[in-house]
Amino acid sequence: MKNLKKIFTILFLFYCNSIFYAQQLTHVIGYPEGFASLNGGVTGGEGGPIVTVTNADELKAAVDGANTATIILVEGTITVSGELSARGNKTIVGLGTDARITGGGFGWNTKSNVIVQNITFEDAPDDLLKINNKCQNFWIDHCTFSDGANTNAGSHDGMLDITRGSQYVTLSYNKFFNHDKNILIGHSDSERGDTAIKVTLHHNWFDGTIQRNPRVRYATVHCYNNYHVNNQTYGIASACDANVLVENCYFKDTQIPLQVGVPGFSPAGYLVARGCYFENCGTPQTNEKDMTGLFPYNYTLDDVMYVPCIAETYSGADKPYRTAENFECEATSPNTPGEDNPNEDGCTWIKNDLFAPDSDVNGWFWFNDETTCGKYIPSMITLLPSSSGTSSTLQTDKVGAGTDGTSGGSGAITGCIDLSKSATKGEYTGGSTIFQLPSCGEFKLKTSRTGDNLFSVSVATSADGEFTQKYTYSGSKGIAEIDITQYVLSETPIWVKITNGATGSLNIHGVSVKSYEKECPNQTKKIEKNDISKMWYSGNILTFKSEKTCPAEIVIFSIDGKKLDIPFRGWIEAGIENKVKLNLNYPDNSVYIIVMTTNEGKNILKIKK
Repeated sequence: MKNLKKIFTILFLFYCNSIFYAQQLTHVIGYPEGFASLNGGVTGGEGGPIVTVTNADELKAAVDGANTATIILVEGTITVSGELSARGNKTIVGLGTDARITGGGFGWNTKSNVIVQNITFEDAPDDLLKINNKCQNFWIDHCTFSDGANTNAGSHDGMLDITRGSQYVTLSYNKFFNHDKNILIGHSDSERGDTAIKVTLHHNWFDGTIQRNPRVRYATVHCYNNYHVNNQTYGIASACDANVLVENCYFKDTQIPLQVGVPGFSPAGYLVARGCYFENCGTPQTNEKDMTGLFPYNYTLDDVMYVPCIAETYSGADKPYRTAENFECEATSPNTPGEDNPNEDGCTWIKNDLFAPDSDVNGWFWFNDETTCGKYIPSMITLLPSSSGTSSTLQTDKVGAGTDGTSGGSGAITGCIDLSKSATKGEYTGGSTIFQLPSCGEFKLKTSRTGDNLFSVSVATSADGEFTQKYTYSGSKGIAEIDITQYVLSETPIWVKITNGATGSLNIHGVSVKSYEKECPNQTKKIEKNDISKMWYSGNILTFKSEKTCPAEIVIFSIDGKKLDIPFRGWIEAGIENKVKLNLNYPDNSVYIIVMTTNEGKNILKIKK
């Protein structure tokens, strides 16, 4: 179903782009999306002569000279010496799968209407591409940039610069690797005219590029569906009042995925993150601002969990161009243990409602009853104050915002966990709530706000473990239902922390949370441990305890391994005896295996009736 949805999305995009481009551009595959599609769009050398170049002299003659329309086809490897001055109204496309320009690249100054596609650029003494001084309408697509195989990542200056008021630029489906200072957008802290710069970066792969992915000063920049891996200094930096929107980007192994300002060099810019995923990363920095109207073009976001596969499959020179027919990517799920269907061992992943029987028929648990909520707060749900010390509270009588964002408006929900406000918008210093779960197969939130809705999602794998931010949500006022499952999915115990990033309180009205358990009906349970000091049975009452405060689950199995019942699932305190009444009157069963699972491991008790 997900692949079918992607196919419809691609076909829709093709249709929409066809409105702006009456015919396929000669020797160019696809159409630009983002800023390059505005201001009349980009046609490159369309309608001009077609020139094939195989050496440096031919290449220089083709790209330099007059600004007349020319389609330049690059064949094989061409070695140049430094930067080639290039003109506008050009399409520069690599032939086949091995078009390569090494030793230098192109520099444009006050030029417009350029397309560069399917070329590998490497080993330039300065920048590989330089778009400078009020250039307009550039589309750099499906290219690969690096310092080359025989040099290290710090050998040269930048990979690609967009400076001094250049605008309407799109960088799409490119791969950048083996380089330090990658992309600079905005010339310097003193170049205030760079507020005119407008750039879109989408579906690019920043593979180990150390910093500037990109570094932005003053400009308006939209980054979406990019894949950032092992950016050692930082991923994206926004400085000097730049407006940077980052949507559905996947960050992996990057200590500072998002950075506000460049310490010691440039003051802060604005940086808004929506729908991004952070795998093994440090805490992203954001600086909120309303960016409504800054990106006036149509675009469709891919689900963030598809981004790694899309980048690895389609980004860079000599990679296939993504179409409805060849799209075969599956969503990445770093913590996903399996699907809800049997595997080769006959095992199935089962999702059970963690708030049953207190949830409604649709699986939602509502924070509107003191007694019912008392079963879970604070044993399973912890409320924490803001950084300023303002408490977060359970308010079962509070009426939230309606669908229009007004307090008590149409559709307003009564009862909530009230997370106290953040001192600064987007800094996520407001109140928090922590959900302590034995596993997690589904997690949805129902929230409301009278202003913008901002919160972060962080996870830890133990009670005293460090929380890692996985997701930041940014939405408009009113009622919202947010599914955060893909960021917190886990078959083992997990602590999920929701922190308010808005400058007003956040109402969490309800949650739908399910466990994620592996059931293997074809396998007999192996007795791993039988410690009668942890679990014993007498008079239909099972008594159990743990040396740790942790999630616990009691499961009753038949002797042949069939799961019969789950009489207990929840949190237990260290050293405290817990009791539960067991129903051991199942037909055709006289011997039962009781399994208790905690953070200490499994305890097994065999009972014969």
